[in-house]
Amino acid sequence: MKHILLIAVLLAALSCRSHEEAVQVRFDDKASSIAEFVDKIQLIPLETDSVHILGENPELLIADTSFVVSDWQNGNIFRYSLQGHFLNQIGQRGNGPFEFLSIDGLSYEDSVVTVFSYPDKKLRYGLDGKQILECRIGDLGMFSFSYGDKALTYYRYGAGVDYRAAILDSTGVTTRFLKDPNSNKVFNFMPLTPPIAKSNGVFLLDPFNTTVYEFDNNDIKPHISFNLRPYAVDDSYYKFDNPAEAAGYLFSQDYAYINKYAEGTHIKVVEIILNKQGVGKPYNGICYDGNWHWFSFGDFNSMGLSFKTVSSDDIVYLLFSPEDIDKFPEELKEFVINKDCLQDLAADSNYVLAKLYLRTH
Repeated sequence: MKHILLIAVLLAALSCRSHEEAVQVRFDDKASSIAEFVDKIQLIPLETDSVHILGENPELLIADTSFVVSDWQNGNIFRYSLQGHFLNQIGQRGNGPFEFLSIDGLSYEDSVVTVFSYPDKKLRYGLDGKQILECRIGDLGMFSFSYGDKALTYYRYGAGVDYRAAILDSTGVTTRFLKDPNSNKVFNFMPLTPPIAKSNGVFLLDPFNTTVYEFDNNDIKPHISFNLRPYAVDDSYYKFDNPAEAAGYLFSQDYAYINKYAEGTHIKVVEIILNKQGVGKPYNGICYDGNWHWFSFGDFNSMGLSFKTVSSDDIVYLLFSPEDIDKFPEELKEFVINKDCLQDLAADSNYVLAKLYLRTH
């Protein structure tokens, strides 16, 4: 979590555009406070014990009437009730049957949790952790997402291929997307964002690409673009043959990229990151009623506030560590409807799930 905290972006209110026309981002200091867009906040502490403490950067899935949280650091997948009570573990790290060496993709559909583990494992479990299926699929990328009996996989720069995404079945690659003859020359220095589930597909964020893509109906197409000039990464970055030279060029620049993007029924939420002289903080934007509004979390430099999931009913789900809660801005505390949670947390408590209800008008 800490290694991303050095980046910032300053944004102003802009109109919402279709994906054919990029949303013009202005990098200035006129962003509003998040408090202007919050209706209420509900905190749900995840049950704490010595075994089920989550590591850094956990990811969240909403699975019907429960939450599935993947701990990429420790290789754990835990399921919690809507009240935060631990229900069961799903799979475990290892090299045996129905075990995974790493979590390189996690998705949920029709009461089934699918886990991908590099280099070639696809595992399926019931919500209760019951083992359903294990098979091998070659050529998995850095992240994969279950697509019926196939897999949508996502490759990092420097993976030795000239495309960023592909559909895989038991015979290997079937369709390739986002081809770029230069993009296989450099190592990807920024972490990929896992595919973000939408109602009938997923969103893909390609590092340094100013366009958010959507995968739907067996196809990948542009969904929405953001104009990041003057901080968009120049095409010359992709033309280096030597990774060290590419890194030196990139880190000598001020650059911006799209870190998160999600949609509910009525809202769109984006997180734009600006790396300016190696110092900064994240800012976010929300689009409703046809307009983009840009906001910050003030001096609270926690990526815990970086949204993880937006539900169909427009609730933003966030994950906070105990130290995040200690730094919770006073202006946001006023919106917490169960403030007792703020006093009951200890330094060794588990993560806290926050339901952020945003105003949509």
